[in-house]
Amino acid sequence: MAGSMAIKAAKIVEQKTQIVPGKLKITEHFFDVPKDYSKPSAGTLRLFARSARKAENPADPEEEDEKKKQLPWLLYLQGGPGFECRSPQAYPWTNTMLDKGYQMLYLDQRGTGLSTPISASTLGLRGDNP
Repeated sequence: MAGSMAIKAAKIVEQKTQIVPGKLKITEHFFDVPKDYSKPSAGTLRLFARSARKAENPADPEEEDEKKKQLPWLLYLQGGPGFECRSPQAYPWTNTMLDKGYQMLYLDQRGTGLSTPISASTLGLRGDNP
């Protein structure tokens, strides 16, 4: 395929996990991605996301089902404009989707929530970068 490029995975910078009473295991993720994938030298942006899974405590953690470790992801993108994702327990459908066998990812898109902010002053610093 002409002109194709290999895209590197996001670099995970920090993760913290907490249990929310009721059955949620929430992990907060900070990761770095390129500002422009076609120009990796243009720097990076930091993105923030929260993932949610069912909080389960098996009697014997050694016997944990391998299928449960690799649940399919369901990505939620806030419709905006410009708002961050709330905590997973704030959405009434979170538990429904977890019960259906998904793990959820709530992403603060570029410039929202805890992701790298975008403002008039930061846009001015970007110069002619797209």
